[in-house]
Amino acid sequence: MNTCTKKKLTIAKLALACSFSIGSVFNAYALINQTVYLSAAGNNANDGLTPETAWQTVSALDNQEFGPGASILFNRGDSFSGAATLLGSGSEGQVIYVGDYGDETKAKPVLTGDTNRAEIFLLNTGNEFYHFDNLQLSNFNTTNLAIDERYGINVYAPSGAGEVNHLHFTHLDFFDIQAAPKDDHDVVNEKGEIIGHEDAHRSTAIHMLTEDDDSQGIRFNDILIEHNTFSNIEGLGVLLKDLSRDISDERKGNSEVSFQTENFVFQNNKGLNIYRNMLMIRGAKGALVQHNEMDTTTEGSAFWAFAVEDTLVQFNIFKHLRAEDADAYVCHFDYNNKNTIMQYNIGYDVEGGLIEYIVNSEWVNAFQEGGIGRYNIGIDVGFRDNDVGNGAGIFLTGRVTGGQFYNNTIIQLTKPMAHGISFNNWGGAWPLNNEIYNNIFYAAGDHVVPHNKPAKFDDLGNVVSHNLYHGNISAPATWDGIVTDVNPITGEPSFVDAAGLTAEDFMITAESEIISAGLVIANNGGRDYFNNPVSATEAPSIGAHQYTEIEPEPPTEPEQPTEPEQPTEPQPPIAPEAPSTPEQPSDPDTPSAPQKPAEPETPIEPSTPAQPEQPAQPEQPIEQAESSGGAISYLWLLGLFGLAIRSVIRRK
Repeated sequence: MNTCTKKKLTIAKLALACSFSIGSVFNAYALINQTVYLSAAGNNANDGLTPETAWQTVSALDNQEFGPGASILFNRGDSFSGAATLLGSGSEGQVIYVGDYGDETKAKPVLTGDTNRAEIFLLNTGNEFYHFDNLQLSNFNTTNLAIDERYGINVYAPSGAGEVNHLHFTHLDFFDIQAAPKDDHDVVNEKGEIIGHEDAHRSTAIHMLTEDDDSQGIRFNDILIEHNTFSNIEGLGVLLKDLSRDISDERKGNSEVSFQTENFVFQNNKGLNIYRNMLMIRGAKGALVQHNEMDTTTEGSAFWAFAVEDTLVQFNIFKHLRAEDADAYVCHFDYNNKNTIMQYNIGYDVEGGLIEYIVNSEWVNAFQEGGIGRYNIGIDVGFRDNDVGNGAGIFLTGRVTGGQFYNNTIIQLTKPMAHGISFNNWGGAWPLNNEIYNNIFYAAGDHVVPHNKPAKFDDLGNVVSHNLYHGNISAPATWDGIVTDVNPITGEPSFVDAAGLTAEDFMITAESEIISAGLVIANNGGRDYFNNPVSATEAPSIGAHQYTEIEPEPPTEPEQPTEPEQPTEPQPPIAPEAPSTPEQPSDPDTPSAPQKPAEPETPIEPSTPAQPEQPAQPEQPIEQAESSGGAISYLWLLGLFGLAIRSVIRRK
């Protein structure tokens, strides 16, 4: 914003402020850089500066401008209606904190939105240095047909925003985010030509979007989403969509260099009953997605990435994922991705499969390069059966190039796996120069598991080798019997419990015939699913478990999540418990969780992977003018404002 505009805005605010009484000057248009309080017993006509003079609804915050060091605190145990557009930004070391205060024994505050507003909180001016913490947010309204997407927190970075820094979301419980229903439909122009498609079920708990402007770089930096729960979301848990100068724009020549979102961390979150995806990201570089648990989708994968680079997805538990026609994988890497890694994840009862790398080759500049999928476990995955072949343990389609998919364990127990390995040619081109090594394909039961397009497994530079095929699944072969696995393994894996449902059940024992039977792979990550070392020079075991005589202490099993109860105001819902699928091995590099702030001071900003910082203590609330001599004080204040306005005009 230029200096002239700032001066005009300042004059307007001063003039407008003079029309309010002394007690309400702090309620409108003045920059707020101290603590404001909200309570169900409050009143929006109050000044909001103390718990005794608190505001009452979220709407009291609407179009208020907050500055460095400000805090917005909601009373625990209360429910709050309304919605607000928050203006202003914090600064490095002085974030704007949006959280809770009050009795620690009471539940987190519950925010329920506004019938006529799409989101509870909107940040749409490139706001930065915010921390949302310790709140529950629900935005359920299916009667206002004018709003077909609803959000908990909606963040938009417009043209000119540049780099938007430090947006943290921690200890938030999102539930029942749903808008008026709409159907999937094609968008047509006046000539009847299809020019696009609109999807239903797009309501989102945390929605982050940049303007699609490649003429200037716009991106987010230092985004932390940690220790949150997402339940009953009629769309997505989190959507990050950076449309400005992503890696595909650079490839297509739309920008000289990419300007992608960086320092994005999504960890230790839990999801239950999310219609599409727990997390969808686009336009990010170096994103970290780890230690999350997701239970039940209706139409989608737990994680979905598009136009990302150097993304790491690890130590996640994803189960009960569904989609009738496509996707619904443990990890789903859509096109225009480069150097992504999925490792140490487990999927159970996943309709699409374990690993999906795809690209629409119809687009000349579309790509999917250098992906790695290793040390993952899939139990009853890939049971969608159709002509496309997109139900499989490992699925590659289109111009997927230079991928490595090794040492995964893929198990058929009760759900008939459609394919072990499946290749296809989305958009016309086939996968090329990919390697599929050292994986276990284990098929119990009567269903015979085939492979899809096995003739392509050793064509176009692709190499399939040293994979174990056991039970009702054979090594891939062409119609005339030519085996397309260079060195198929057919020994007995000797699992701890071949009928089990946990990762530990599919560890191999000393009697296993696949110990040291694998192909040596350099740069193999150095550890297996269970934290055993994997040599880069000696032959490894087949599958996700590297057998050693002395095993490390196995991880403990988390409990099965329960459906969260719906809140009866003012009490919030019970957050879902941890799932019963196996906990992933601990990661020593995982950033520590933020600590809950102490009362009554402004809460302390948690340390993050990108840049730890702690906001300064907010200033003490400004005392209201005393009622005695009110007329004289009012005239004196009007005169003071008049002098300020004349001074600003002279400087202009």
